[in-house]
Amino acid sequence: MELNLIGVISLTGVDPLLQGLVLLFAFLIGHALADFPLQGDFLAIGKERHGNLEKLTGTAWPKGMRLYCLTMHSLIHAGAVWFISGSVLLGAAELVLHWLIDLAKSSRLTSFYVDQLLHVLCKIGYVFARDGEPLEPSQTLAHSVPSNNFQDAAAFLRGDPETGIVGQRGR
Repeated sequence: MELNLIGVISLTGVDPLLQGLVLLFAFLIGHALADFPLQGDFLAIGKERHGNLEKLTGTAWPKGMRLYCLTMHSLIHAGAVWFISGSVLLGAAELVLHWLIDLAKSSRLTSFYVDQLLHVLCKIGYVFARDGEPLEPSQTLAHSVPSNNFQDAAAFLRGDPETGIVGQRGR
């Protein structure tokens, strides 16, 4: 894995275990920032099932504010994961997972400690998803067959009629 965190730290050539630990550390720092100082009272209270934003602000708020606050808080987390990993897919996964985990906590289905444990487990999962197991030099994802640079899916799946080699190949 070539790890280049937020364009600042390059760990290319460093032991993969150390790379994974550095990435996990960065995810945990991002989580701590997004869950505490970047959340603020408005989102923290607004995302709770029985949160009273009117008491906090002195203003009446629409009924859908709980889901709005929960979504905004989850978007902050998604941005942190995307920023650290460079993967919009992991950012999107964080948006959905963080939203669901916090919904469970704000509905009092889990405790604060279970909530935080689930978030940390997500971050560990992102480290593994970001890394993946490298392919052996002899192992490719697909054979090279005439398919207009893989733009013609049907030709890729049919393969090369002259050699009989088909494009798709399992891992």
